[in-house]
Amino acid sequence: MIRYRNLFQGDLLIGMNREKGKEDKMKIMVCFDNSAESKNALREAAQLAKAFQGEVLVVTSLAADQQYYPKLIEPYENNLKEAQEFMEKLSVPCQTKIAYRDVDSNVGEALAEFAKEENVDKIVVGIRNRSKLGKLFLGSKAQTILLMGHCPVVGVKKENSEV
Repeated sequence: MIRYRNLFQGDLLIGMNREKGKEDKMKIMVCFDNSAESKNALREAAQLAKAFQGEVLVVTSLAADQQYYPKLIEPYENNLKEAQEFMEKLSVPCQTKIAYRDVDSNVGEALAEFAKEENVDKIVVGIRNRSKLGKLFLGSKAQTILLMGHCPVVGVKKENSEV
């Protein structure tokens, strides 16, 4: 089971209760690690949220043991804060979370499971070209999310980024 903690909660939490028969906003999850690819995914999620009157959930995954060391998670919290500020400038409802996973678990699997637990409607993830050898040794978080996601997954290629 994934444990997580909400960050920067405020008035922007809209449509979180999903009741039968009640119209709800599209919930879009962005896998964010502050890389150029994830910044492009963030931009794509903002466009989708605006087009479908949705909300964005920006998520970073960390090993569970890191939650006990505030100095280790501070940079990740700062990255999420910057992502939320970016969304606020675009007037897109946004929530940020850190998903803590077991130390030996796969990041892609943990994020796919987290998306299912959060009942998201779409996952947006940044992708990049990798060598065959790199894929063999390191695997691919994005590929795992694409294959294991319970909902549609949008892969966004790297471009020049200014978030």
